[in-house]
Amino acid sequence: SYALATTLVRWDTNKQITSGLAESWEVKPKELKLVLKTGLKWSNGAQLTATEVAKSFRRGMSAHPKDFRSLIALVEGIESPNATTVLFRTKESPASQSLLEKLTEPNYGVLRIKEDGSLDLAASSGPFYLASRDNSSLTLLRNTHWAYSDSKMATKVEIRRAEKDFDSQTILKVDSWPNFIETSSLLNGELLNEYEKKGYEIWKRPLDKVFLARLGKRLENSDGYGLLRFLNRKLSKEILTARLSGFSLGDQLFPKGYQLFDPEFKPSAAESVLPPRFKTVPLVIMLSRARVSADLQKNIAKAIEVAVGIAPTFVEIDMSDYVRLRKDGNFDLYLGTLGLADPDPEGVMSYYFDNDPPVVPKGDGSLLRKLDGARRIADRNTRITEFRKILSASVSSGYVLPLFHLSTIGIGREYLDFRAVPTSEESLTLSKIRFKGRE
Repeated sequence: SYALATTLVRWDTNKQITSGLAESWEVKPKELKLVLKTGLKWSNGAQLTATEVAKSFRRGMSAHPKDFRSLIALVEGIESPNATTVLFRTKESPASQSLLEKLTEPNYGVLRIKEDGSLDLAASSGPFYLASRDNSSLTLLRNTHWAYSDSKMATKVEIRRAEKDFDSQTILKVDSWPNFIETSSLLNGELLNEYEKKGYEIWKRPLDKVFLARLGKRLENSDGYGLLRFLNRKLSKEILTARLSGFSLGDQLFPKGYQLFDPEFKPSAAESVLPPRFKTVPLVIMLSRARVSADLQKNIAKAIEVAVGIAPTFVEIDMSDYVRLRKDGNFDLYLGTLGLADPDPEGVMSYYFDNDPPVVPKGDGSLLRKLDGARRIADRNTRITEFRKILSASVSSGYVLPLFHLSTIGIGREYLDFRAVPTSEESLTLSKIRFKGRE
């Protein structure tokens, strides 16, 4: 998203709001006015105007109301009184609702909209534009008109989908084309040692992912919630993590150190009973080999069998099919990883509850009502405290089951240089990977 679109404002390295496409902004009681940088252009050289910015936002709110739910709840209208000014008219104070922080999220990047309302990704406001695509690859070219263009940027980026019979963790060994992979700290120790001995560049983050169990759509009911509450008490994490390393056990979505970690959270002490239907019919568990290794899958099978008395059935999927299959919901549980980001708790909560499909099922709707109420709290610290309570309640209610936390690892060919990549950001900043001995 950030490659093909730039947001109006961004986070700087100190996690403070800084300019994006907008050079300045003014916050009023029910209005946020942003003034665009002078001379902004799309990648095709055409002028980028406030009218097109407003059009991009209105199209997003109309075409993707679930993804834009939190913005829709706050904004009365978006106007462009002149070529350089974007005006957000809000229902409540933009400051109390952290509207500026919200606008840093990648789904609010500015896109060019065609006359028929479709996206024009060949004309980008971001560092790259889409030059070509097919079913297996994307080709991006550098946007020389980008507001932050740098001569050290790559002129061309090609992204290919790995063949389905390739193990994503070992692809650098068997395919000479890719120069970089992203994997997790659960990487087999022998394989990691092999990469290190051969001189590969390895980059590691602090804990930034959670391995969790989520309900399939067909189990978003009392039986499903009861199942997760039961597993929360009875699933052996010792069995689950046997022979693995690079993880930290946890019972919340976030580990310590994140704003949304709840220091007062206590797992429910109430006895949980396995719903009768799961005692005779095996659970159908969906997972991806890109997220779950063969060793971890064996551990999951054993831990589930010990907990419920019957071995599960697995459905292995390709990650490219994940969103579609999640929506279809033809399984009981999905086990996999979820990336954690924390500079904007508002955006995180929107992603968990408003996404389609949501990370946290809506249950009886009470948590959504609490979330809407929490978003209206003016004091940020109080608002975040309420967010923590809502996430804790989602675990206690059986809507989602965190199991342990792990880290992202980047592995690259020996000619890559990761020294410029910080470990304090939410994700691997690909733009900061350099080629050794080259600009």
